[in-house]
Amino acid sequence: MKDSVTQYYVLLITGIIGMVFIISKFNGITKKFKKKDNKNNETVKFNLPNLSWKKDNFKQELGKIRDNDLENYKKLLKYDNIFALCYSSVYFSLNQINDYFIYDIIKYTIPVHILFDWMENYIASKMIDHFKKEKKVKYNKLYFSISNIKWTLAIFNTGTALYSIYKIGKRFF
Repeated sequence: MKDSVTQYYVLLITGIIGMVFIISKFNGITKKFKKKDNKNNETVKFNLPNLSWKKDNFKQELGKIRDNDLENYKKLLKYDNIFALCYSSVYFSLNQINDYFIYDIIKYTIPVHILFDWMENYIASKMIDHFKKEKKVKYNKLYFSISNIKWTLAIFNTGTALYSIYKIGKRFF
């Protein structure tokens, strides 16, 4: 095995370990979300809408958990920024290990994907701050646009990673 390929396997394993760690952090944070005005201490699932730009959808989602849980969600966004580095290292290393991979575009789509993920998280954080202060939704259309571009890049990058896994697997089986 060439040294250059070895470093990509190390990067791959490091990225996977980072993803597992951060997913456990996500789960720890989201299990604590409580319904607003909740007498029975019920937990509730919370996510900002991905496929909607309507203010009512955002307001409904932002209004269903307590303000301190909105702050916890902002912590989750910080972990998501680190998560972007972990999944991108997995994508990149898989494509580098697969020496038959011919698409140089991946060298551009991965960093752009990370940037859009970070922009999405920044906008979500600003949206939460504005909602807590004004009880109104702002930046919903911008969030929707950035989120859709990010998810399009995620589909493309995941597809190339799966293709790389297939090609790498064919070498061993």
